[in-house]
Amino acid sequence: MLVKDRKQMKAEAMINMLVNTSLTEMKGTSLRMALLVYIILTVISESIIYGGPTHQYFLKEPTDVRATLGEKVRLPCVVKNKTGECQWTKDGFGLGTDPDLSGFSRYSLDMSSSNTCDLILDPVQYEDEGLYQCQVGAVPGVEAITSKPVTLIVNHEPGLPHILQTKHGDVMEVSEGEEIVVECESQGGKPAADIVWKHKDGTKVASEIVDVVTRMDDEKLFKTYSV
Repeated sequence: MLVKDRKQMKAEAMINMLVNTSLTEMKGTSLRMALLVYIILTVISESIIYGGPTHQYFLKEPTDVRATLGEKVRLPCVVKNKTGECQWTKDGFGLGTDPDLSGFSRYSLDMSSSNTCDLILDPVQYEDEGLYQCQVGAVPGVEAITSKPVTLIVNHEPGLPHILQTKHGDVMEVSEGEEIVVECESQGGKPAADIVWKHKDGTKVASEIVDVVTRMDDEKLFKTYSV
């Protein structure tokens, strides 16, 4: 049973006065119009006394993420007054509302609290790159909301650099005074590796260096060639 406080009782009295006044003033007019006014005022009274429908909104939206291949990624989504069902989309395609996200073995929803709807990707792979959005559906009286799209980029550590002229290790024997060309290569990086040449004393070689970056066959990783 609801116990009314003074605010509620005052609101009811005010609405009843408005209703009675409206009906009295409308004597001689159509009954249909009088009933319409009564219904509108009744809805207003219930909103004042018991509170109207609350709107849902984001407390925390996802942001762009640059992850490393194989690590665990969490895209946050926290919603105040969440009443609708939560769903994430990838490149406009809905992933579903089931927390286990059946059909996506590495994806899951963290719904450990009533306001939380984080998307978990574990482990993240190259094919996970794309645009993601968090959506919360509508319910009667409450509109649906959609977060801004965010980008997930998956990086890969480049391979160890190696000297192309060497066959065993990175030791190269030359004669004193001989002029040689030394080439270094690193494969499999995303973004591409930045190769730095140094003298024996550790100082950086600042001149006569040419770097060439090309995409590898899979078109996702890069190869850096430096000479």
